[in-house]
Amino acid sequence: MILKSNIESDFHIMKDKKDISRRDFLKKGAIGAIGGLLLPNEIFAKENEVREINIYNVHTGKSVKGAYYENGAYLADALNEIYDIMGDYRAHEVMQIDNQLIDLIHHVQKFSGKNKPVELLSGYRSPMTNYKLRKHHRGVAKHSYHILGKAADIRIPKLPLRLLRRIAMHLGKGGVGYYPHSGFVHIDVGPVRHWRG
Repeated sequence: MILKSNIESDFHIMKDKKDISRRDFLKKGAIGAIGGLLLPNEIFAKENEVREINIYNVHTGKSVKGAYYENGAYLADALNEIYDIMGDYRAHEVMQIDNQLIDLIHHVQKFSGKNKPVELLSGYRSPMTNYKLRKHHRGVAKHSYHILGKAADIRIPKLPLRLLRRIAMHLGKGGVGYYPHSGFVHIDVGPVRHWRG
């Protein structure tokens, strides 16, 4: 969990709570929330008109870009495209992805300040895929949020992983795993926590 003392010691705190741009967000270190920048709930509540997403699956080459939420409703066709992009490419299985995860990816992308797609390394994993990965890779959870459609391993081109991690931690919507040697950040919509892999 992000502690106030850590934020205040590392970052300058803005004086007012007015709306900020992505550039200002990044200039302030992406996590100067306490006492200044928009708090995570304010960020998620602020945008209720149109939400867009831009995802590229590095394994399949599939991508989706565009609005998935408009006028207070999720768009079924857009969601189905997202489910396909985020499906288990190993098992050729697609599952409904949690809307909160899609919103989290949207907000991570929005505050990254980069006009680049979120590169997806892993989205939904079937139980069998997760089992096989556990046999060959350290750090794969037995009861992974990937199995539930509630987790994604991502990166954004030209955005340092440490900054992507800070943005995700600031948003405070679940777990954030930092895997610098593997080149990705894990995000999920489970309990708020963080770790380094």
